[in-house]
Amino acid sequence: MMRLWNWQPGRQGSGYDIFTLLWSTRLRLDCYLIRYRTGAFIGPHRDPVRPGEKHWRANLILWPARAGGELVCERSLLRIGPLNVFRPDLALHAVSEVTRGTRIVFSVGWKTGRAHAGP
Repeated sequence: MMRLWNWQPGRQGSGYDIFTLLWSTRLRLDCYLIRYRTGAFIGPHRDPVRPGEKHWRANLILWPARAGGELVCERSLLRIGPLNVFRPDLALHAVSEVTRGTRIVFSVGWKTGRAHAGP
């Protein structure tokens, strides 16, 4: 269960934590701080969406790790310094293991298009 304004383990179960700042199904928007301590990573994946939806995400590195913790994204829409905008539903993406320090990311995601409820 997701709770606002509280650090929680990330969904991938690979050592990172999420602090939920905003989450709205009505607005189809989420906003998190993501913390990767030494040993944390996220393996390669795509984020699932419902048919007809598009998922967008903007990640801004607020605090880079001293070593490791690099975002690997097969297709960024915009990448300027610490900012990366991409489609996590289409682009395979991952974060390499943090080997020293802590990495903190401000992440905003939103969905567009119509989701089909099913047959």
